[in-house]
Amino acid sequence: MRKYNNDTAGNGNSEVDLEARKAEMARIAEEPDSKEVEVLASAGKVVDDGEDTGSSANGTPAVDRTETLSQQISDGETPVSDKSNKKIATSSEDKKPRHEAPETGRLVLTDPAPNPFDPATLRLDQSFADTVGVKKLLTTVPVRKPNRQDFVRVHPDPLYRLTPAAIIELKEDREVYLVTPNMAQALPGEFSTVTLCLAINRQGVLFLWPVKLPNPDGKHNEWHRSAAEAAELAMKKWVRVTASMSLGAYQIVEAIGGLPEPVWPDFSFQEILRIAFRERIVDRPDHPLVRRLQGIV
Repeated sequence: MRKYNNDTAGNGNSEVDLEARKAEMARIAEEPDSKEVEVLASAGKVVDDGEDTGSSANGTPAVDRTETLSQQISDGETPVSDKSNKKIATSSEDKKPRHEAPETGRLVLTDPAPNPFDPATLRLDQSFADTVGVKKLLTTVPVRKPNRQDFVRVHPDPLYRLTPAAIIELKEDREVYLVTPNMAQALPGEFSTVTLCLAINRQGVLFLWPVKLPNPDGKHNEWHRSAAEAAELAMKKWVRVTASMSLGAYQIVEAIGGLPEPVWPDFSFQEILRIAFRERIVDRPDHPLVRRLQGIV
C-alpha cells in the first residue's frame, strides 16, 4: 500500500516514483466510483510503505490519504480536501433521500412519497362526465292523468297504445288495476274502457295516460272528449292539460316555444305494461280485488 503526501519539500530524501503513481491512478480509475479518482488525482507525492512520511509544508504530519478517502467514500460521505478541510460542494441530487439497494448494497435515490391531498392529483378532468357510462333503469311507470303543470307528449306509434283496455280505479287507494278480457266479462259494471297511451313529460318521466272511451251506448261527455283531443294533439306537439270546472272540460294549452322532441326510452310496450301493472293485474277469480268487490274479504 502507498501513502500520499501533499508537500514534497518535507521529505527531501525520498524520490517520487512517477511510474508507480501513474499505475496506481490507472487502477483506481477503473473502479466505479469516480469521486475517489478526482480526489487522488490531486493527492501529491507517492512514497514507499514503511518510510517516514515526514511533515507537510505547514508542519502538519502527513496522513494516510488513501485509507481515509476510501473509507469516506465507502461510508457514503463526501471527501474532504487537505488544504481547506471543508466538504466538497454537493449537488441537489446528493441532498435527496437515499436507500440501500438489496441487490448491490449501494445507496440509490429514493423518490419522496406523493402528497395524497395535492390538488393537482385530485382535480377531475373536464371531460369526466363523458367517460361515465350510465344506463337509466325503468322501475316504475305510473298510471295517471298528466299533472296540470306539465307539458307532455304522447308516443305517436300505435304499438305504444292499448285500446280498448279495461281498468278498475280505486280512487280511495289511488290505484289502477288492469283487467284481462276474461275477467272483464265476470265483472260487468266494475271497470272502465280506456285507451292506455304512453306519455312523457319534459323531465323524461314515462307514464300511462288512461283516456276514457265512449260509454257502451255511444255517449261521450266533454271531459272524455277533451281528454281524447288533448292526447291526439300531444302526439305532435307539447301540450298542457288542465281541468276547468267552469268549462266542464279539459283546457288544452300548447307550448309556444321551440321545445325539442322527446327522447323515448328503448323499452317495448309489453315491458312497460309489465312494470306498470306488475302487481295490479286482475287475471283470476280469486284475485284479492275480485274478492274485495264481491264482499268476500
